[in-house]
Amino acid sequence: MCEPRYEPAVVGGRLRGEVVENRLVGTYHSLTLGVEGWPGAQSGQFVMLQATRSTCFLSRPYSVSDETSVVHFLVDPVGQGSRELCGLQPGHQVWVLGPLGRGFAAAGALAPAAAPRRAAACPAAAAGTRRPGRLVVLAGGVGVAPMPLLLREVAGMLQVARVQHRRNDREWLRGGILLVAGFRSSREAAAVEVLEAGLDLLQSEGVDTRLEVTTEDGSRGRAGLVTDAVRAELGPEDVVVACGPTAMCRAVWQLCCRRGVQRAWFSLEAVMACGVGSCHGCVITRADGVPTRVCSEGPVFAGDGVFGREEVEA
Repeated sequence: MCEPRYEPAVVGGRLRGEVVENRLVGTYHSLTLGVEGWPGAQSGQFVMLQATRSTCFLSRPYSVSDETSVVHFLVDPVGQGSRELCGLQPGHQVWVLGPLGRGFAAAGALAPAAAPRRAAACPAAAAGTRRPGRLVVLAGGVGVAPMPLLLREVAGMLQVARVQHRRNDREWLRGGILLVAGFRSSREAAAVEVLEAGLDLLQSEGVDTRLEVTTEDGSRGRAGLVTDAVRAELGPEDVVVACGPTAMCRAVWQLCCRRGVQRAWFSLEAVMACGVGSCHGCVITRADGVPTRVCSEGPVFAGDGVFGREEVEA
């Protein structure tokens, strides 16, 4: 019997991971860890990462990007802690706390049986016949990180539905999947490669997939923002999931309201010190005025709960 590679594997609730690969993807680093005792994560969940020999007191939060036999993360080197992680080499060790938070599935975003509520008046609905609904996946910058695992989860759900002959559980994707990833430049947009495996899985399940890239400087794909790419496309039948800067998420939600989209979920970005709700450093105020911790009540929220509809529909 082989001896464990790490001793101990769990210290103070944290897991010990080992760097398998650390490679540059555009302006980001794709960090792959082998984590002994990893329990599995939902898309939208995150972990707190810290190099075992870090000079930083606090860990840093990162979305779980994908998981196979190893766990993948996308790291943007913007500060000391993230730069330490980006400088790690295979064999170096990392503290891993997680998975944490509420992912897309737990928030209800991937519930195919959930019927849409009555949609608000929508120019798209009034202009012609209703089309089949789609899953519309929107990512801004490093907000692309949780989407590979999301695509893998959806492909797995469809595979189970096919094997068990549950045709209705595949109907919600009859209109396919539209994925729009927005970046500042073509160099940053190189990160779209992390989506390829998930898109291949969906296509193998017969799902019509479409990937669009936008860049603010027009150096790759469509010039403009994520919202520019879907402004005329969204309809009441669509299910929207998004991750990116708060300003982007708010703009997407306002567009959803104007287009009659009722089912939209957002993975919010926030500064986090603990990741478990103790420090209250990531508190936001929901649409109903209730303070909410992004790390423990989120990071995935329904759009109407976190942004509200009044400012758009008034």
